[in-house]
Amino acid sequence: MNLRLRLRSLHMNPLSLGIATFSLALLPAFAQTGSEHKPAPWMNTRLSPDERATLVVKEMTLDEKISLLHGTGMASLGPVSPLAVKSNGGAGYVVAIPRLGIPAIQMSDAAYGVRNSGENGRCSTALPDDLAGAASWDLDAAYEYGALIARELRAQGYNMSLGGGINLAREPRNGRTFEYMGEDPVLAGKMVGQVMKGEQAQHIIGDIKHYALNDQESGRNAVNVNIDKRSMRESDLLAFEIGLRESNAAAVMCSYNRVNGDYACENKYLLTDVLKKDWGFKGFVGGGIRQGSPGRTGRACSPHTAVHVCQRRNRRPAGKKCGGCGRRFRGGAEDCGTKHRAAQKRALAAPARSFQGCQHCGDRRARRRRHDLGRRVSPG
Repeated sequence: MNLRLRLRSLHMNPLSLGIATFSLALLPAFAQTGSEHKPAPWMNTRLSPDERATLVVKEMTLDEKISLLHGTGMASLGPVSPLAVKSNGGAGYVVAIPRLGIPAIQMSDAAYGVRNSGENGRCSTALPDDLAGAASWDLDAAYEYGALIARELRAQGYNMSLGGGINLAREPRNGRTFEYMGEDPVLAGKMVGQVMKGEQAQHIIGDIKHYALNDQESGRNAVNVNIDKRSMRESDLLAFEIGLRESNAAAVMCSYNRVNGDYACENKYLLTDVLKKDWGFKGFVGGGIRQGSPGRTGRACSPHTAVHVCQRRNRRPAGKKCGGCGRRFRGGAEDCGTKHRAAQKRALAAPARSFQGCQHCGDRRARRRRHDLGRRVSPG
């Protein structure tokens, strides 16, 4: 059976997959175990996506289910799980479950082209940014824009795009305005909808972000957007509503900021009341790199921190020794600058354990404040 035909059979309607939408990228189990085996029942294309997802979820262990609900880290931004060894070098990676025929989810930032292609020894087309695309008011061009990006993503081994930026240009100094589609919610929604539609036509999982009101880059983890529901629904949320309706995008990325006091990634009004109930979204919601609620979940140094560097924000007293290398700090905000490779090896070999203070600097307050040595993570 031709691989393209298999993928086309799975392209149906990604919105009907619920939290198990990861199975959008499923390949037939017999393709990995040999043609002599009968295809798994969840590979029956005559069943609905919901039915197929239900069948495969019943076969999954608890650990396998959990493995589909988080990534494995990003080397340039913090701790990375040993399970990321098969990552394609993109912005996100979800491990495969070979015994069920579920491949890895290889994600790449792709707002206006495949990111970091040169760094990974590949090539991609240099496209006009999204703001320039929005200025064209050309829906057909937006579709082709997305289709071109998706073809290059697939050619480079990715199966999910992390493009689809749709935040409105409220703050002219926003460092990511070039990734978005202007200040008009109808124009932004229509254009991003076509970009995502073009990407998914090439069998790439589409993702619309950052949900919602992530209209500034500076202080994005701390800003609290206070806005009434009607204004929200008639502006920023309207753009998301149109984009999702036009494209049936399979994924939504929640944003870094708070909205009316609650972080967007745990905001009941945004995620449950609006996205799930009012809009009927049945895809999955993912967070960006280092996304979450630092004030509630904590950011702790971990036994699985790949490389420890004593950061400036630790502010250890002058004369205090670095717990990782033994060098003495010369000042309160001194950076010892040492990468602890020995600690990296110990980290990868150590089992997960509950937080008992930073293993490098001994700081037990890390749970209660921002701690730059990385988040607490488990091995997988």
